[in-house]
Amino acid sequence: SPGLVCDRAGTSEGINVCTADTSPAGKPLVLPLALRTLPHIAPGCRNIGALIPESGILFDRYRRETGQEKRDYTEHLNALLKSAELNEENIAGRKILLHIAQRVKEKIELLAEYGFPVKEMRVSGGQAKNTLWNKMKAKITNTVLAIPEIPDGELAGNACLCAAALGEASSLSEAVSRIVRIKEYWEP
Repeated sequence: SPGLVCDRAGTSEGINVCTADTSPAGKPLVLPLALRTLPHIAPGCRNIGALIPESGILFDRYRRETGQEKRDYTEHLNALLKSAELNEENIAGRKILLHIAQRVKEKIELLAEYGFPVKEMRVSGGQAKNTLWNKMKAKITNTVLAIPEIPDGELAGNACLCAAALGEASSLSEAVSRIVRIKEYWEP
């Protein structure tokens, strides 16, 4: 629905704002190249997206370059976020995480500049599964993060589409309200 914001995070990251098919001022919407407008599945809506193509790729490259690609992802991320092991490699990894969070903040600020303020966003993807990362990201971006029970947005979306198509829900909206439930919120 208009106003709902999602942060789909994985090898890349996208902040997506659902909006009515008109600009906030009621005039044709002119966006910078850094923002995209795409059709939305909901009638009368569109998606305004701010992409961060390098977010997950930066972290994966760091893991490969430091020989830690076989280390458990969650364990490694938690060590970096807790600063438990302050060696040169982990300081570099923590800097990458801070850079990613800063890029999310910049995209949120850009969206606000064009009339799409972000106060809360639902997070999906692998990053949604890490509590420490969500706490840090909420604080740095000054945004409330809503974490769904099903953190894999594609799976939840497919379930919603199937429920509507099979008549298990009377509409896609009803399917979403039944299937997508927020399990926790992280405040700045």
